[in-house]
Amino acid sequence: MLRWSQSDVVVWSGQPGMSTNPLPKIDQASCTGCHLCVDACPTQALDQINGKAFLRYPDRCTYCADCEELCPEGAISLPYLIVLAQQPNIADDDVRATLQGGTKPCESSGT
Repeated sequence: MLRWSQSDVVVWSGQPGMSTNPLPKIDQASCTGCHLCVDACPTQALDQINGKAFLRYPDRCTYCADCEELCPEGAISLPYLIVLAQQPNIADDDVRATLQGGTKPCESSGT
């Protein structure tokens, strides 16, 4: 299962419904206090107070989405989009340049 830290998440801002705060949002009016999310949280970031779930330790959240997936009431939403950047592949660039009739930089001289 993938786990994320807050430094791995890129918030896709400017989109409707997206927030600049990527932490899980818990709708207190919809939460029935079933405790499924609290029990499932692998980092114990969630807790309950007055029979409702809440994010007690935001810094522990790994954005695993277990809480959102398990909530039978749909009371938890994760307002973020994870965008993973792919490292450039030098070999792919070399092949692309060759196919397009270009040349690649000389590795020994750098020109």
